Amino acid sequence: AEGRFLNRSCSIGIACLPFIKENIDCLSWQQTLNLADQALYLAKNSGRNMWVSVGERSVVNVDALYEVAMRDMQSLLNMNEIVLEHSHCDNGLSFNIE
Repeated sequence: AEGRFLNRSCSIGIACLPFIKENIDCLSWQQTLNLADQALYLAKNSGRNMWVSVGERSVVNVDALYEVAMRDMQSLLNMNEIVLEHSHCDNGLSFNIE
């Protein structure tokens, strides 16, 4: 009907499979999907209407990657083992990773 508006938002989380090209069996597809889900929540908590991608940069401890990423993604970012990329948003971007 005229004069009615429907507001929608779209947030997307992305992770490549395989997560580490040189070690394709490092993470299962379910684990990779969980990393994409973490990226989705970062997008939602950072203002919505955006995408966030998590990717491998220089992973040192492949065996502990998944457990550390699910518990403390910020530490992997600080050590430059993973990288986050995102679409631009109007309100600025600040990730609250706990």
